[in-house]
Amino acid sequence: MTSSRLSVPPGNHRAIALLVAFGGLLTAPRDVMAQKSERAAPPPPRWQLAPRPALSIGGADGVGPTEFSGIGGVVRVSDGRIVVADAGSTQLRIFGADGRFANTIARNGSGPGEMRGVDGLFYSSDSLYARDSFGGVHVFTSSATYARSVRFVVGPGRSFGVHPQGVMAAGALVGLRSARDVRTSSDGVQLGEIRRLAGDGVGVRVLAQSPSDIRYRLASGRSGSLGFSPSLVLVAFPREACFAHTAAFVITCVDSLGAGTRTLRDVARPRAVSDSMKRAWRDAMSGKLPDGGSRYVGSLREHREQVAKEARFADRLPVIGRLLAAQTGDLWVSEYQPSDGILSGTGDAPGSPAGPTTWRIYSPTNVLRATLVTPARFRVFDAGDGWVLGVSRDEDDIERVELWTVQAR
Repeated sequence: MTSSRLSVPPGNHRAIALLVAFGGLLTAPRDVMAQKSERAAPPPPRWQLAPRPALSIGGADGVGPTEFSGIGGVVRVSDGRIVVADAGSTQLRIFGADGRFANTIARNGSGPGEMRGVDGLFYSSDSLYARDSFGGVHVFTSSATYARSVRFVVGPGRSFGVHPQGVMAAGALVGLRSARDVRTSSDGVQLGEIRRLAGDGVGVRVLAQSPSDIRYRLASGRSGSLGFSPSLVLVAFPREACFAHTAAFVITCVDSLGAGTRTLRDVARPRAVSDSMKRAWRDAMSGKLPDGGSRYVGSLREHREQVAKEARFADRLPVIGRLLAAQTGDLWVSEYQPSDGILSGTGDAPGSPAGPTTWRIYSPTNVLRATLVTPARFRVFDAGDGWVLGVSRDEDDIERVELWTVQAR
């Protein structure tokens, strides 16, 4: 396993060395986590996408329900229908297997079946789970019937801080508790928690703790996250939740009680953070426009420009970008993209990767089944047997939902 060395505030190098030495994991049973990825002698098969999408919805010609504004998630249900979570309208839009618009469920509001924004969508056991902008999750059947709403509560009167990331068996939600809400160690390494909320919304269990991002103190007294800092990523399957501290290729999986089920380790080549990456990060943070202006105004512009000026950066990029739970039970792991760090560094919503993305697809027993490269400006949201579903953006940032067929070479 190749580890990454990070540039951190004075006195933090020992902490990072410990994090990498322990694979980024602070709390999880080790005696049952001895499995490693089984690498076959020959290279794994290289899957590829078909020459063109099998289905496309929206884009520059989109009107009405096929005109999107900030897609927070898209899933394919068991009968082939496609559900799109559109943040701009706070709607779940359902399209037939042929791409034709069928109907809309949910809307902006605070009543039953209504949401205050939508920035995520999960599919499990033939139910849809829509995450709102405040950490709540609203459950609908695949026939578009509203079922219930649940929300993590992290303390008396507090329902913020836990960001739902997926669904386990019996509708249990798993999420990341904000590192800043858990604890900041003296060396600047944030600690994050993986929490599970029972399907009925009663009973929260901490499944594990892990290092998250690295923060430092700004001159203003506020804290800032290290540019291209490693982070904590999480994904859920029915029987396990898998997470990783992205500084090293070590993925830990635990069951619904927090007991370890497996550990996946693989080799990843670290890449240096270049000066051009730092400039792009600063430009994005400050909102710099081609004409030299900024897309921010007033005190917000002043704050973001100050953050950009004082920014500190890691020496190396993280090695893991995203985790994806495919409907086949496979675990998809993407190579880190510099654009991932730029987006997370600015606090903006996740967008599409600037360049092609390389994915590694692992079986439930940690066998590397294949690799797959997806196109630039295409963000994968769902995958199944022989297909991948996501959102692409054109040069004008107009969104289009695309379903691609995956072919084995």
